[in-house]
Amino acid sequence: MQCIGDLYSTSEQSKFLLIYYDWNKSEYIIECNKVAFEIYGKVCGAYGIEKDFSRQYTIIKSTNTNTEFQEKSLDNYDIEYITIAETTGNYLYPNANNSPYGIPRFGLSYKRCGKQHVFQYLCDKGEDNDDNKQSFYNNNLNISIEIKDFITEKNKYKIKLLPEKYPNMSCGFDYAQKPEIYKSVFMLRFFEKVLNSMDGIEIDFVRAEVVELEDSVKKCKGDIKSLIIEYDNIKQIIINIREKLKQNNIGSKNDIKLCYEKFIAQLEQLIKTIDINYFSYSYQASIDIDVKDKNFNHNILGELENTFCYIDKHDIEMEFWNILDVKFNNLSDGLKYLLTVYSAIHKCLNQNPKEKYKNIILLLDELEVHMHPEWARRLMQNLMEFLAVNFKDNNFQIIVSTHSPYMLSDILRDNVILLTKDEIGKTQVRNCEFLTFGSNIHDLLKNSFFMDSTRGEFARQQINGVLRFLNGEKQKNMNKQKAKLVIDNIGEKIIKNKLNKMYYERFPQEIEDREKKLQAYQNKIEELYNNINQSVNENNYKLLSLEKELKDVLKGISSMLSDSGDSNDKN
Repeated sequence: MQCIGDLYSTSEQSKFLLIYYDWNKSEYIIECNKVAFEIYGKVCGAYGIEKDFSRQYTIIKSTNTNTEFQEKSLDNYDIEYITIAETTGNYLYPNANNSPYGIPRFGLSYKRCGKQHVFQYLCDKGEDNDDNKQSFYNNNLNISIEIKDFITEKNKYKIKLLPEKYPNMSCGFDYAQKPEIYKSVFMLRFFEKVLNSMDGIEIDFVRAEVVELEDSVKKCKGDIKSLIIEYDNIKQIIINIREKLKQNNIGSKNDIKLCYEKFIAQLEQLIKTIDINYFSYSYQASIDIDVKDKNFNHNILGELENTFCYIDKHDIEMEFWNILDVKFNNLSDGLKYLLTVYSAIHKCLNQNPKEKYKNIILLLDELEVHMHPEWARRLMQNLMEFLAVNFKDNNFQIIVSTHSPYMLSDILRDNVILLTKDEIGKTQVRNCEFLTFGSNIHDLLKNSFFMDSTRGEFARQQINGVLRFLNGEKQKNMNKQKAKLVIDNIGEKIIKNKLNKMYYERFPQEIEDREKKLQAYQNKIEELYNNINQSVNENNYKLLSLEKELKDVLKGISSMLSDSGDSNDKN
């Protein structure tokens, strides 16, 4: 999946071609990764195509004519790859890979998924109509917006805006004033982190701007209120530094106007809208949201959505991803992971022209990780519903890597490829030999491709140890008492009854003890019945007490009969 999703960065050992056939145009499309030129040459022949060994290739051959293979633009082809994985190539992210030499490839890691779709989903504002909505019952969603790693990195800053003595947890002001100060200081902290995250702030050609910034900070003499007054000036100087660095090809190529004017204005508006009580620290706002509460300030929902829309649509986090940290709290790990999957797909597809790329090859790596088994069982159906509702004008080919039989039960056998390793660790590709579609998940688990056993390994070894012990083999850390303890706690009745029978054959004296106990129980039953008959005319409390005691005795007998392994013993 990594190879086909990222032709450019594949290793020297990964030499391969990808071959497609366009039924509408009767053309073959052949893609070659950048290290497979000898294969490429054999397929293409000497057609005068110049080889640039720094890139991958795509060539096209029409089957309607006798023309030779030709290297030509794929502008007329509406195909793209989208990779969603734990890790992707360094250059694989939305809008990044627009190479004219191959089918476009985009991608996101689950850790860098979008925010807008998650927010819409949890606030019930999205278009999705799948079963997972019922999984989020907590109306009090909590969203935290934090200056990332502020506490651990505050002393590493090369250029400081806030005074060294400025405390982390308390500003030193009256509590009634503190939250308002926190709101004002949040943006100063943000720009302090932005400035110190820039590459090249010590280079000479920005020295004048750096000096101007330092002078503006010094004249405030560590006074927070003075720094707040100087905020607009400080912000503009930092933007000027970023602009100059970009002009000299230092740092990212992101649009300065979009990031530092439009997005910053939106972030400032968001911080302004957030209630002061949500600022427990000057570097963090923790917002409690109840969308069903009529008294809740719903303006903040609009500002949050606008902020997330900027981040996702324009890839703002490529500029600020290590500065701002947005977290959706009060969610289980499974739901968080599910939402990151959908959000990453949503972000990739909405950042690229949907009218251009109609055919999507979607690569999803270990989609079911962290999910409850029931969610994993429903995952393929929910995924297809999500795509059908949100991207109904696109066609999808989905390629999933998985270790889960829950997903395999939804896939036709002809669409399953098994990857195994031989004795020396070399990967082997096998066709699937067993029917997968609609198979019982337990039957799939029993296949040796997934598991050597369907029992926990500790339990399996303990049961095998009891079996060998009862067969007369000497076993370390196994005796009669432990063997009986293991047998009594086995959940599988067939195995439990078989081992019980072997146990009583090995220790026949236990049968005598058992019969004595059964006789004692029988005597006790008769005694209790007599007492009940005598107590019919007495108070109900005593009767109920005797009835409970009788049930306990019968339960004990039932347990003994179950443990005996003798289904005919009904006495």
